[in-house]
Amino acid sequence: MAALFAFVVLAVALVKYGADRYIAWNQTLELAAHWRHPHESAVLRPPTDFLLSSPTSAWLAGVMHAMTERGFLAFHFALALLALVAPLFASCVYRHARTRLLVAGLIIASALPPILLGWVGSYDPASVLGLTVGVLARNSLVAAAGWALFTFNNSSLAAVAFTIFAVVVAVELRRKSVGRLLAGGAGCAIGFCAISIVVHGWGGSTSRLGWFRQVPFLNYWNSLLGFWPYILLGACGAGWLLLLSPAVRLRPSALALIAAAGVASLVLPLIAIDQSRIVALAIWPAMLWLAVQVAPTISVRTLRWWLCVAFVTVIPIVWWDRLLYPGWRTLQPLLRAIL
Repeated sequence: MAALFAFVVLAVALVKYGADRYIAWNQTLELAAHWRHPHESAVLRPPTDFLLSSPTSAWLAGVMHAMTERGFLAFHFALALLALVAPLFASCVYRHARTRLLVAGLIIASALPPILLGWVGSYDPASVLGLTVGVLARNSLVAAAGWALFTFNNSSLAAVAFTIFAVVVAVELRRKSVGRLLAGGAGCAIGFCAISIVVHGWGGSTSRLGWFRQVPFLNYWNSLLGFWPYILLGACGAGWLLLLSPAVRLRPSALALIAAAGVASLVLPLIAIDQSRIVALAIWPAMLWLAVQVAPTISVRTLRWWLCVAFVTVIPIVWWDRLLYPGWRTLQPLLRAIL
């Protein structure tokens, strides 16, 4: 059943959004080609060397010798597809019909498909796989490993995402959340220490904040003013319908998540050029966790209507003062590059 749901989700996502190459995929390819000694690459120089702090998928591609254009893109396309449907294979999701329907719809109608499929060759799939394990794994040690992977691959984003996740979980579960959150926090600390040691061994790299500072602040401000409604929509996607529904909106966790999404949509776009991506990925762990918690309280009939709405909902992406909607036709050039 999980495989069937995964196939449907992938088919709908590809029809709605297509798939395209990450604008800087050749730079991550360089990291894969020089995965042992990345500073030997003439491409990975400041400020491009900020990619050294997100090496997971490029490392894997290098280890697997997927260092040709075809092999690299094929590997990352497969990784993006896996990351997109990974929640459907968690035991807390696939064993319950209502949870399967809700999570499938949430994935299809979120910003996740255009982020993962629209930037094939980026480092985001490894982050999404890590946070999926961190949120949905029942075993605390496995969950800690997931948060460690997320933090190792993108420590700044993981810090924001875990903070929002921790607040949402804590206000709902209170004392019952302590063990889980301590394990997740320990995983984040381990991931941060590990990537710090690795990057230091390579001779350091440009921080993401340092890289973003090269863009005039006015660009961020104008993009926020011009596209804030789209950024806010992309924060939760059709999950807004869930958060604002009568059965959910008065839960402490829902109120906390609504507040967090609003604050994140106003603050994070002022320090990141890829506004929708940063905000959506920061909110996604808490949104996914809340969906699993509330699914049993929603009727199957309501969930079927929810799934129909999710199928037709399209989430555009705000990136560098532009509104992006790649569309399904972008899939053709990517497939030509892979095949």
